[in-house]
Amino acid sequence: IGLFLQQLLLNVDLQLEVDLVFKLHSKRKELWRSLLVDSLCGSVEVVKRNVEAMERSPNIGIIGPSKLTWGPDSQSFIELKLKK
Repeated sequence: IGLFLQQLLLNVDLQLEVDLVFKLHSKRKELWRSLLVDSLCGSVEVVKRNVEAMERSPNIGIIGPSKLTWGPDSQSFIELKLKK
């Protein structure tokens, strides 16, 4: 992730105007790779949906893979909150 952050800083240094940045972690295991790719950029429709979501809601800072991301309504997140 260090090189990715350096590239982001270079964009700032060069004063490039960038609306969206796509960062995809590489994974060796096929299941993980499929979950990442399919939910973020697995088809033109998926990419459009993600871009439109960020355009509609500028306060969205990041979109993660649907089966690997916790949100306030996800069961894993709710269980974690209940343990506290």
